[in-house]
Amino acid sequence: MEDKQSNKSHQATKKGRGAREKRRTDNSHLKGNQTNKSHNVANIGRTKRTVQRNWDKSHQKEYVPQDDRSKFVASIPPAVVCVMGPKGVGKSTLIRSLTKYYTNANLSPETMAGPITCKTHMGRVTFIECPNNISGMLDTAKISDLVLLVVDAKFGFEMETFEYLNILQQHGFPRVAGVFTHLDQFEKMSQVKKTKKALKQRFWTDIYEGSKMFYFSGCINGKYLKNEVRLLGMWIQRQKVSIIFVLESRFLL
Repeated sequence: MEDKQSNKSHQATKKGRGAREKRRTDNSHLKGNQTNKSHNVANIGRTKRTVQRNWDKSHQKEYVPQDDRSKFVASIPPAVVCVMGPKGVGKSTLIRSLTKYYTNANLSPETMAGPITCKTHMGRVTFIECPNNISGMLDTAKISDLVLLVVDAKFGFEMETFEYLNILQQHGFPRVAGVFTHLDQFEKMSQVKKTKKALKQRFWTDIYEGSKMFYFSGCINGKYLKNEVRLLGMWIQRQKVSIIFVLESRFLL
């Protein structure tokens, strides 16, 4: 029987790509039964997402302790919002609608004899209906933080509105917004657009260019439409923020 042929083995690779691959698969340097996979994960992408999610959850639980300032806010006087306009333009309806928006309470005409204070999530606000006499105009102009000029869009601006604007100029001129009602009395949409444009030009000429205006187009159950009232209520709350922080800083100092 012939002997088996024995060939000399190839020389072991010591450098280059082959050596790197051999070192990668050679686990002789590890202790015991350890392998490279024993310190690895099955899916590195999923593991990264899991670790990041745990970090995010732990970060959400962190919070910065803040001082309780409720006692200071309770002592701050409410912001005064004056609702001014000629007779029959919808001042009482506007106050009832805003009160319904803030407090979800229905007011009757008998309960609207004086100022009405509502508590919002940004603080307190007091609504005052300005009477159509010179004494009432002077008193409300001195104490108002915000003025809502209610104008009948079907009729236009009246003399009482211009007189009140002149009084406001003598007492610091607080922030003024226009509220135009009775837009549902126009028959065509083209008339509504034309009227809005004319009222906007006149209002910006008498107040300042860019002053805020709101358009109310009809009533349901003695109140204005919810979406239109919501826009006005949100704008009042945003103006209320600056008033609160100014008063609070003065109180703390």
